[in-house]
Amino acid sequence: MRLQATVYQTALLAFVGAGSLALSASPVLADANALLSGLGDQQRKQVEAACYWDKQNGGTAYEDCLRSEMTKRGLGNATTAVPAAPATSTPSTSNTSAVSGSIAGSTPMSKAKLASFFEEATLFIFGVGERVVSEGGTKVKKQAFGSGTGFFIAPNLVMTNAHVVEGMKALLVTNKTTGGAQRGKVIAVTARKAVGDHDYAVVQLDGAKAASVVTFGPEPTVLQDVYAFGFPGTAIRSDLDYQAFMKGDSMAVPAVVASMGEVQSLRPNHMNVDVILHNSEISPGNSGGPLTDACGRVVGINTYLSARGATYEYSMTSDEVMAFLDRRGIAYKVDRSPCVR
Repeated sequence: MRLQATVYQTALLAFVGAGSLALSASPVLADANALLSGLGDQQRKQVEAACYWDKQNGGTAYEDCLRSEMTKRGLGNATTAVPAAPATSTPSTSNTSAVSGSIAGSTPMSKAKLASFFEEATLFIFGVGERVVSEGGTKVKKQAFGSGTGFFIAPNLVMTNAHVVEGMKALLVTNKTTGGAQRGKVIAVTARKAVGDHDYAVVQLDGAKAASVVTFGPEPTVLQDVYAFGFPGTAIRSDLDYQAFMKGDSMAVPAVVASMGEVQSLRPNHMNVDVILHNSEISPGNSGGPLTDACGRVVGINTYLSARGATYEYSMTSDEVMAFLDRRGIAYKVDRSPCVR
């Protein structure tokens, strides 16, 4: 959900911090230039595009990513330009043990327990960035704000949509268990071509650990009950805690909004991405939030709407999300057993 700047959001700038807002303005380091110097224009563009978010986050992460991408592509000499780094910005897949607080199993939960769990597992994401507008025929950059939803897939990793974080120079992530708003950095993201294309991102939090971590579940069936959790803008604008957050109160957390519906169809969309068409009510601001089954497993990520005479809600399937996480080497929990009453 993209927002226009208001006095409330402007007040947040002090809260976000000038250092965070300056991240994308960081110059390309000399060592990074040395790494890229032997590449052709097309090769350089591909490597730089793959490491876009590491560049935004600054430090040595950008160089680490460049080295990794060049090694995978067999390009240049990725090992001699700078010393090898002891760690990369992508989490290892070796952590496959159960996470405390996660749900796994095939027993339906009470609605009260389901709501309580996803109050802890679902997060409000607020971003500060820029957008290009036309003024008098001239394109200029303007400050922009946006918000969306995410959910914990690991103690310090949040799954969301790519379009929630696109163009954002600084991210704040919060829920009732994080101890206040935490800064986040994007460590994995898809490059969308259009609405309906693969639309995923993973945000890493350095200052908070999840109280509850989700488990991905099996593909749902038509007419199966599903539940959506998130922070739709039209619903939270009247939330006093949301208003306090927008005035700069880093401890204020808007309430998670839940809705219930049924799966209407399962099919590939116009971009050949497997989606779930459902009627759990969502709206801008729900993007990146979980769609769950009655057993508390995530079966999809709420992503976009289609309003042509009627409004249709679309979630990209958990299988699509897990395939993205597999490609990026990010561990997660999954339970494909049936949800049996």
